[in-house]
Amino acid sequence: MAEITALPSPGMSWSVRIRLSLMMFLQFMMFAVFWVSLATYLENVGVKESLRALAMSSMAIGCLASPIIGMIADRHFASQKVLAVLNLFSAVLLVVVSQVTDPTLVIVMLLVQQLCYMPTWGLASSIAMSHSPSDKFPQIRVFGSIGWVASGLFSIVAAWLFLDTLGNPLQIDGTEIPFLCGAGTGLVAALVALTLPNTPPPAKGQKASIVDALGLRSFSLMRNGNFAIFIIISTLVMIPFSMYWSYGSVFLKDQGFSFITVTMNWGQFVEMFAMLLVPLALVKLGVKWTMVVGLLVLVIRYLLFLGGDKLGEGWYWMYFGAILVHGVIFGFFFVGGQVYVDKRAPKELRAQAQGLLFLITFGVGLLAGNFFNEWLIGANSQTTTPVAKVALAGAVKTNTALTTDANTHVPVTITDVRLYSRALNGTEVELLMADEKLRAKLLAEAEKKGVTADDKQGQVYSGDLAGVADKPVGKAFSFSANVTFPVDDPNSPADDVLSGTLFQTGMGADAVRLSVEKNALVLQAGETKIVAKTAGIARKPDKKTKKIPPMHITATYDEKGLTLYMNATPYRTYDWEPIWIVTVAFSVALMVLFVVAFRYKEEKADPAKQVEIENAAPAATASDD
Repeated sequence: MAEITALPSPGMSWSVRIRLSLMMFLQFMMFAVFWVSLATYLENVGVKESLRALAMSSMAIGCLASPIIGMIADRHFASQKVLAVLNLFSAVLLVVVSQVTDPTLVIVMLLVQQLCYMPTWGLASSIAMSHSPSDKFPQIRVFGSIGWVASGLFSIVAAWLFLDTLGNPLQIDGTEIPFLCGAGTGLVAALVALTLPNTPPPAKGQKASIVDALGLRSFSLMRNGNFAIFIIISTLVMIPFSMYWSYGSVFLKDQGFSFITVTMNWGQFVEMFAMLLVPLALVKLGVKWTMVVGLLVLVIRYLLFLGGDKLGEGWYWMYFGAILVHGVIFGFFFVGGQVYVDKRAPKELRAQAQGLLFLITFGVGLLAGNFFNEWLIGANSQTTTPVAKVALAGAVKTNTALTTDANTHVPVTITDVRLYSRALNGTEVELLMADEKLRAKLLAEAEKKGVTADDKQGQVYSGDLAGVADKPVGKAFSFSANVTFPVDDPNSPADDVLSGTLFQTGMGADAVRLSVEKNALVLQAGETKIVAKTAGIARKPDKKTKKIPPMHITATYDEKGLTLYMNATPYRTYDWEPIWIVTVAFSVALMVLFVVAFRYKEEKADPAKQVEIENAAPAATASDD
């Protein structure tokens, strides 16, 4: 996008300031409300592995449209009108994303939505800089960070006003609801955009060039070896950076965190204050060492994640430390890098050079980082090796009276038990939890796809759990049951924590056991276990039926490992220690490479060349968060 010179006004009215600040607030809020927990949602709807990496890279792909939209705003239409149209399209597409369930359609709609949304970051900044003095722009831009932080209010309000099907406060993270919240925010943002001061196209009538629209002229800067090293390292840094940026919600959910959006937004809250330190650091340390500090804190973040995961309970404070340093990493390394580009690029290429840096980092780098980290997480998740010998026939032990912390016993009803001599496929898991009407529909859909599915095939028993004793299970083992837990006693919440065995077959190393340990479902075969820490068990009566809803539990075990399903949703297991070790090692290597290879020296003060750092640093945050 061509540079837009600030209007020759000596100041800015409060009316303009308020409208521009509200624009920034809404523009970032509509994105953060669904993006922070997006990886968790994608997992819940069955978008896995490389497809999830592609979906998480929709932001990076959306950046590709920024130069083209910028050229349209520069040459053809008023910027505030283009912003309003893009926000309206984004809002409609978010509604569509929330309604589709097919994984492929989710990805396609998300990609289209980001192609409409991502150009709005640069567009909003251009509008703000056109109507505010340079020293006032940071005061407007900070409302974008405030909007990011405020996006977490949606989940707090939902938990306060609504209950889920289990009778607990509604948790919207990982559901389709954040998309609807983003859509509502986007609609308001579109209306606000129409109230903004007129920002006519500054290059109207000028001939449009594809080279300029795509920012290709800035690639000439790569002929400078030092600039090329900076670009390469900035691209590679996005690989460890995106482990938190894109997949932090997956880790926090696996650790049992609620209100993930609110939790992660503390990083953006601190960012508002960290940004104030960036100009001072640039003056005291210089560009290179300011960026080194950002890389050092990046290493510290993942050391904190590694330490908290390895040390376990009592050390979860490390996770909060890792979240809070986000603003330091972003401000010192990425904003420091933007200042370097501003100082290094000729005046006529500065806007394009900044666009190149954004495209390389949050475009190419984020794309590569998402696919690498998806592979790394996938390689260290699920149980991929045999967990026990074949579970031979043996006595089935069941304890339908679980023990509470107060040493009292409460009954658990187990019905509709089915034991299989083989593992279940995904369609069968859906069939097992479906009612008769839905079961017929699923079977019809499966038949159209050429999938043979029969929820009774392989069944050896259905009925009272005690009758399963001495039944052989062969080399694959699956069972399903409806389990109804007792009402949570509100008069003794501290003591009413359940523990005990629900089901066990086989003995010793061949045993497969499903149990409850302090209100967490545990599936164990041999020495390997799945602890479903984030799967809440139903303990509160349904408002309509006044009864406790049964929890449908399905478990599969074969030579590949264990899988535990709650209401047909698979509970995935992760081994985070090797993931964090690789991320730390990669971050350290990049920091050392940057210190050794990047040899930029501060220029001597020269009135013709000196860039005023205090103004450059905050203004550079226009397109990043």
